Amino acid sequence: MGTTDAFGLELGNLPDMLTIELRMGQILAEKAFSTISHTQVSPGLFMILTLIRNNPGQKQASLARSVQLDRSTMVPIMDHCERQGWVQRQPFPGDRRAHAICLTSSGVELVEKLEQDARKLETQVTAAMGKQKRDQFLTLLKEFQQALLAGSQVEVSS
Repeated sequence: MGTTDAFGLELGNLPDMLTIELRMGQILAEKAFSTISHTQVSPGLFMILTLIRNNPGQKQASLARSVQLDRSTMVPIMDHCERQGWVQRQPFPGDRRAHAICLTSSGVELVEKLEQDARKLETQVTAAMGKQKRDQFLTLLKEFQQALLAGSQVEVSS
């Protein structure tokens, strides 16, 4: 018999697949981030809000490309952020169809809080893994991303 999970389910070859283990890590990281931040903000949304804070006035499409999302996927994310009062969209100078995205004051406060929470989580993970393994894992994740981008199966969003 093969590997089973904590609930007795047969996993087959799933534990040997990088993409599956990466997805499980992502799910666990999202749960841990939600628990430590006491919010429903995902690490992905935190990343987007941080990019907006660091690059005020960027086009929505530029932000989408930066995080490997389709422009159509970014629209509901920005709608949600706008409803929450975290961002505001303004006409982009010289392009009536585009929006320039900026954080509101409550958006800036949220990002600052989430940065502290992310640092706490990073500290916990580093304590559990050890700094050397954490740094090695981060390096390997970046290499994994580059390998996917270099492959013919992945297109960079436009």
